[in-house]
Amino acid sequence: NKYSPEKPDIVISTRNVPMGLEITVQDHGQGISKEARKHIFDKFYRVTHADQVMGTGLGLSICKGIIEAHRGRIWASNLPGSTMGFVFNFTLPLKRNGMLPKSPQIEL
Repeated sequence: NKYSPEKPDIVISTRNVPMGLEITVQDHGQGISKEARKHIFDKFYRVTHADQVMGTGLGLSICKGIIEAHRGRIWASNLPGSTMGFVFNFTLPLKRNGMLPKSPQIEL
């Protein structure tokens, strides 16, 4: 992870929502300002350390494009109740035979 302390804990969770599946990815690294959160999905936008960290600022823009192409939604926020940590959420519509499936069991 480019923007967090070395080897941060990353928690991935899923839950069924009315429109499909919501996936949450959270870490305990540094949060991002409210102003920066407005732009993190813009092409070529870099939050901090652009001169010290490799990259072009396209990763989250590409993620947004893929998720929206599948009729999903993506958003981000700081970890609630903490000065450290960041959360990415995205949804993907999932239906099988007209019904939502049960939450998948993910093994890492």
